[in-house]
Amino acid sequence: MKPPTLADAFVKEWSRPIYQRVGDPMFLVRSLAAARKFVLDNAMSAYLADLAWASLITTENPHKSNILMESLRQAARLPHKITWIEYNFIAKQKRVAEEYSKHNPVYRDENVADKEGWLCWQHPKLDTAFMFLGISSHSFRRNDLGGLSRVPSPQTAPMAIAWRSDDGPPPWPRFIRGASIPAFDQNGNALSPLTAEAVLCGVPSYHNDNIHLVRPPHYSVKFFDETILKNHMFNPLQEAAGDLRYIWSLLATINDIKITFESVKPTKGFVSRGRWKRFCDHTIVHLQVPATRWRKSAAQVIAISRRRAHQVRGFWRKHWKRPLLAFCEHEFEADEAHITCKHCGGQRIWIHEHMRGDATLGFVLHDYSVEHGAES
Repeated sequence: MKPPTLADAFVKEWSRPIYQRVGDPMFLVRSLAAARKFVLDNAMSAYLADLAWASLITTENPHKSNILMESLRQAARLPHKITWIEYNFIAKQKRVAEEYSKHNPVYRDENVADKEGWLCWQHPKLDTAFMFLGISSHSFRRNDLGGLSRVPSPQTAPMAIAWRSDDGPPPWPRFIRGASIPAFDQNGNALSPLTAEAVLCGVPSYHNDNIHLVRPPHYSVKFFDETILKNHMFNPLQEAAGDLRYIWSLLATINDIKITFESVKPTKGFVSRGRWKRFCDHTIVHLQVPATRWRKSAAQVIAISRRRAHQVRGFWRKHWKRPLLAFCEHEFEADEAHITCKHCGGQRIWIHEHMRGDATLGFVLHDYSVEHGAES
């Protein structure tokens, strides 16, 4: 029987012995089994495009685009410690092509997977740190004619992406430092290469050390170094372009979107290694917004998320009137409000812990859960 969800298809495929060569494939199988699973219906899958684009295209300059990305990052937390979200990739891409193609010139409608999913983990010791791994319903291989052939074999992305919703680097080791891809303007002139975080968020001006590319947890170090990094047929960074903005937009706004949940408990299953396994319980997410209002609705829920109150911890801010000189061997002395370099006179200002945003629109807690209905 054909698996009803991508999660089921992946578990069935990756339970085969051939995948033992990558390291620990059963880690992913166990994670998917333990995850709370959400399957977006076709309308909700298409709505992902509006969440990711509707507000971004209204920002007037790079500074405001960066502020938008920071507000999404701070609000993007998982509803459960292990969360699986799958969606109709073709429906999302068609919506991008129909409504936002002039803002997304790299869109291609050929040779794409039918479905994609995000397997997401919260760090076991740091509840503001998260990692996700993309999984596609199809893989692509070189054919005899030199082109690509689509194969119905669920596969993972070659890299995982980690972020923190507070300030600080994610606790997982970063495997690519200074990763970038070439950038060009509309006339084909070369621009400064885009950094990893700019590519992953789809915002060229965005720079943030709260985002890392990390080795997927199921790959052994040897397999990852010798097979993935050296011999991969695609640029793994370019393949993930914009993915982080999509998942941040969904996680930051899920409590404000008009949606309903439908619990599904399949009774059928499949045989793996001589044992019968039942297909996974999951929750279908249905969008309750009329198609004519998708873009407006997306802009509204993003705006609410940006304004929602959240606690900001104390931090040091650069003093724009007295900046620290780049080549100075700083030696600092401190008072209650500043640290000052004895040599260059540069300063940083201590900003005390405070509230940011509008508390009447809600409060972003250290932990939160989706409360629209029952999940599986």
